[in-house]
Amino acid sequence: MLAEERSCLLESYGKLKQQEETGQVSESVILQTLLSAWALRRSWRMSQDSQVSPILAEMPALAKKYGLSKIWNAALWGTMVKRVEQLFADEASGAERFRCGRCGRAIWNPLSVKRGLGPICYHKPR
Repeated sequence: MLAEERSCLLESYGKLKQQEETGQVSESVILQTLLSAWALRRSWRMSQDSQVSPILAEMPALAKKYGLSKIWNAALWGTMVKRVEQLFADEASGAERFRCGRCGRAIWNPLSVKRGLGPICYHKPR
């Protein structure tokens, strides 16, 4: 089971970094990365893994960046799943949600999604 979660984490983290470079970050990829990392974070073997350990250390900052700290800080799996369900309760099923590639705020405007930046970050100097 740890091997499956490890490979899922590495794959989803790779997708997330790739999306951050393009600026079009899908919320489903963020959640998949957080859920995989959450499942591995208490494992001693994973804390010794040279590939997984730096990713796990980055997860609190990543969750904070995308406004998902409450999900990452859940003490129990059931609590975390409940918080994810609450996050999507007001959304239509099947609707893809995106986040700004710079600040992590939710974006929904088609132009902002295409640019990968929300209106605030688009007008900020780099």
